[in-house]
Amino acid sequence: PAALVAICRTAPELPRGYIGTYNDESFLDTATRLGCSQADIPLATGSAAMVAAAHDRGLRVTGWLGNSPSDLETLLAWGVDQITTDTPTHALSFLTRRSMLTSADA
Repeated sequence: PAALVAICRTAPELPRGYIGTYNDESFLDTATRLGCSQADIPLATGSAAMVAAAHDRGLRVTGWLGNSPSDLETLLAWGVDQITTDTPTHALSFLTRRSMLTSADA
């Protein structure tokens, strides 16, 4: 949060995202208070309910880490807007097979 406060002071026009455990609503409160447009919610401690609550606050949601087909399925089921992965080639292949991406999107 301290880095986001500094960015907000020096460059308030820059979009900000808050990375946290998101295991309770206090993380959403912090993201909102800091003027973030994005919540980065981890698979390990987040949930579909937290993603929905973030969306209700107008936040775009990045789910992470989507490193396996199971991880990707879960994040997609949660309704995240984007996914962070350590294995982009595998994730793109998975999403293409699911007809979620075309070759033009990759």
